[in-house]
Amino acid sequence: MGKKSVDFYDKYKDYDITFNQNIIDTLGLVSDQISFKCGGIKIPCIIYSSTMTGARLIAKLEESFFEVLRKQWNTIVLRLTFNTIDQKQDISFIINSKLKNHNQYNSDKPDYYFLNVDYINKPPNILIDIIGTHILKKVSSQKRMEERIVLNSGNDEALGFKVMENFLFISGNGKKCVITEISIFSAKVLINGTIEDFIIGERVLLLMKAKGLEGVGEMIGNIDRVDLINETEGFYSVIITFNQEMVPPTYKMWIAECIEMIKVKPLHK
Repeated sequence: MGKKSVDFYDKYKDYDITFNQNIIDTLGLVSDQISFKCGGIKIPCIIYSSTMTGARLIAKLEESFFEVLRKQWNTIVLRLTFNTIDQKQDISFIINSKLKNHNQYNSDKPDYYFLNVDYINKPPNILIDIIGTHILKKVSSQKRMEERIVLNSGNDEALGFKVMENFLFISGNGKKCVITEISIFSAKVLINGTIEDFIIGERVLLLMKAKGLEGVGEMIGNIDRVDLINETEGFYSVIITFNQEMVPPTYKMWIAECIEMIKVKPLHK
């Protein structure tokens, strides 16, 4: 096993991937060529999800199959086929597996079963590399999404945050604020008011506009933390955690584009 495969296996062997249509297309899985054999019987199946140590399958089975399975000591041979970019032809491989348990899909399809299988040995390197590469990209993407950008006198002014008007709406009343930190999941703002204005847990709307980006960012969230900056002038630092279920994808994308712009903008000297 190559070093890359070893690293992938050690880090991600228990990471479960659900094979929706997007994942199938991305990984190049040839879905109509997935099957398993048991005692000479070949059965087409659907791979619902997989780790590097096992998989969940969906298959249409007859009662007679389970007698064959029992005689084979619950072992099956899973066959997967991938069409990878760097290969001129499909690549197929087998994985010796052991059935852990099975359950009927539902009463409407009594012949269909969920099968939970464990791979008896490590799967082929190619599967580890395919799954590992996908997970690595996903983890890297998630890290980028979670990245918190601190806006300072360099990058915020270059983008236009310093000169634009940002508003934090609380109970329908808008207050001008200055964004000091931003991520996909939260923001920190500097705002003027009284401690009674900012109640932990209260729902708020952060309205943002940036030079170079069309539209506005409207992020619904809740006040997560309030820190007094200056009592005399009434300045507070407020952290808003965005509500991921209530914020439309278009606004999340707006924030992501905004962060990317900040990262690539040269800082003023």
